[in-house]
Amino acid sequence: MKTDRMQNLMFSMLPDENTKAEYEGGLAFYGNIGANERPGYIYSDPLKYPLRTDFLLLFLCEEGELHLRLNLEDYVIRKHQMACVIPGTVCESMSTTADIQLAAIMVSSQMYQLFPLGEMMSSLQGMSFVKPVICDLTPEQFSYLIDIYLLMRRTLVLQGLENREGVLRGHFLAFSTLATDILRSTNFQQPAVKLSRADEIYSQFIHDVRNHFRQHRDVLFYAGQQFVSPKYFGQVIIQASGKHPADIIRENVILEAKVLLRSRKHSVAEVASLLNFSDQSSFGKYFKQAVGCSPRNYTELADP
Repeated sequence: MKTDRMQNLMFSMLPDENTKAEYEGGLAFYGNIGANERPGYIYSDPLKYPLRTDFLLLFLCEEGELHLRLNLEDYVIRKHQMACVIPGTVCESMSTTADIQLAAIMVSSQMYQLFPLGEMMSSLQGMSFVKPVICDLTPEQFSYLIDIYLLMRRTLVLQGLENREGVLRGHFLAFSTLATDILRSTNFQQPAVKLSRADEIYSQFIHDVRNHFRQHRDVLFYAGQQFVSPKYFGQVIIQASGKHPADIIRENVILEAKVLLRSRKHSVAEVASLLNFSDQSSFGKYFKQAVGCSPRNYTELADP
């Protein structure tokens, strides 16, 4: 099993990509924490095209900041924070500050059965449908997780180890058990906040868009989901986000179109069909108006 090109691209966005180590192509460790030489430069080239992850990403930040744009939202991971990015997330950019000290673990879907991830995935899914989960760690928690992270890396290069997989699984069980405990504690400690009616409408709209944008691009549908008039619905969304609901719908449609086109698994006509356009021509006009080029040109511009 080889690490695919998308995973390589994700990790090449971070400083000193040469620190990456992997097991069976489905479990990768990356980071300059614990390295003899800690690079003091920034690698911040944005991704030219959005990528959808099919793996779990875990980040531990010791110093500096990691900036991510995921599912059309911006996030920052800071000192002594752990971030969990769930599979299916669309990443548009990833950059770091020059003083970054970072550890990262990537676990592909093929590794879920081999390594104990059930409880962690359940906790993540309970906390968020599509957002990364970012947790503050105590110095003791952070140090413990980093110690296990470094043990797992050392296990990959330890000579004369007959049951390398068993040792890795043992270390990973300790890591994931503490990480899951932290996730659950973070979720439990978050105070219940009573949303205003306007906030409820906006929150539900974002949820509905992410579930239905492939089939529905009309504002009337989303207003109808909440039994409010389109006029009132538009006013609420603009006040909450500064954007018209049609623009938010379009952002989600175009992001998905870019991911599908860049994957090169579908023709333009197939992408148009997957996004419920009546034909390739109408999809092309919609895409070009938003992006500035045709879907075919966008595909040709993408890296081979």
